[in-house]
Amino acid sequence: MPLDSSRAMAEFSTIEVPGDLRNNIEKLRDGHGISWLESLPGTIAELAARWKIIRVEPFDRQSFNFTAVCSLEDGTKAVMKIGFPEEEDVIAKQAAVLEHYGASRSPRLLGHDDERNAILIERLKPGKTLDEAFPDRPASAVDVAAELIGVLPRDIPKRPTFHSLKTWFGTFENDTSAILPEQILDAGKDALEKTDIRGEQLLHGDFHHGNIVSSGKHSFKVIDPEGAIGHRGYESAVFLNQHYRLYREREDIDRQVDYALERFCGELDLERKELVRWAVCQIVLCMAWDAEDFGKYYDLDLKTAEYWLERLYL
Repeated sequence: MPLDSSRAMAEFSTIEVPGDLRNNIEKLRDGHGISWLESLPGTIAELAARWKIIRVEPFDRQSFNFTAVCSLEDGTKAVMKIGFPEEEDVIAKQAAVLEHYGASRSPRLLGHDDERNAILIERLKPGKTLDEAFPDRPASAVDVAAELIGVLPRDIPKRPTFHSLKTWFGTFENDTSAILPEQILDAGKDALEKTDIRGEQLLHGDFHHGNIVSSGKHSFKVIDPEGAIGHRGYESAVFLNQHYRLYREREDIDRQVDYALERFCGELDLERKELVRWAVCQIVLCMAWDAEDFGKYYDLDLKTAEYWLERLYL
């Protein structure tokens, strides 16, 4: 039986908002966040009626968006994402990039509701992230990522308007960045000055292991693009920083990093030192963003920055 709006409201209006999502939104969004959280079950019900969703199962871990596995009336499995309404139009940008990438490189976009800041996308199967697929084979993870980074479309959609890397790196100058260790912030700024961040290419913006997901026995697709305009060196730097974080306990971590640098340098036609500078810039930017949002930075990011600075001067 089709799920009309009244049935959807009765079915989903009491759905429980995951605790970590509630904590994050209440911490960062003040009163606006609380009102959005209170309206979320109703929004889910409205979207369920529109998209013919009969089952909603929230993911255990949430950050700043509500995400859930959904079952549609026709048996299709999908993922719903509802974002907090922000000036940056994060969800609209994600929808535009997914549509631009196409079904061969990303999940199919099944629905987009601009008013409710929501998208519905195909659920990939088996759906393992790159680090889950290759927990003990980091070189294989690199091979997949290097191949993907070479085939993602780089021309820019006409709409919406995407931020440039220059805008993102402007965070270095924010007052909140002053809590970073002085030598690390200075190193990030120095690397940035020596790096050409210009470029008129579309970037995924968050290209790491958790956003590369298996879609078949030997195939992978990208999910959760942020969308930005700039140089592809940034794209590889996001991956390299996460690669170090994930595999840093291995005795052969230096060899694994060397292999990753070699693959991405070859794919992007960059010199090794250029790519290491990109990694320094990007990890310090992560620390600056955390300082801005949470008033702190994370020790693992600091260790990652220190690792790359050591590699920079080898």
